[in-house]
Amino acid sequence: VFLTAQRCKGNPPPNWKAVAELGGTTAIYMPGGHEDDLARQLIDAGLSADTHCFVVASASRPEEQVIETTLGQMPGLQKLPAPAILLIGTVQAAAAEASAISRNAGKKARNH
Repeated sequence: VFLTAQRCKGNPPPNWKAVAELGGTTAIYMPGGHEDDLARQLIDAGLSADTHCFVVASASRPEEQVIETTLGQMPGLQKLPAPAILLIGTVQAAAAEASAISRNAGKKARNH
């Protein structure tokens, strides 16, 4: 699921319960410093406070910053500058798997 965190007057908020029930990974583009509130809403909608997530600012730039955390630990974390994206859910497992594949590919390349 890919959402924006835009909060325009008159626009209803996302159906967080439906998002939570989908499972998988949710990407929230430009959380705008509202990560604490978004985490609370997702937990209230049914996601576990232990759900893994990343906040990534300035992705693919030299000044890229990444915070790995959980929804329950989100309140109180430093706010990263825009542009940012909040990745929630199974992304953690996918990141670990991609890292392992990358390490194994590097070993195979060196052995040939």
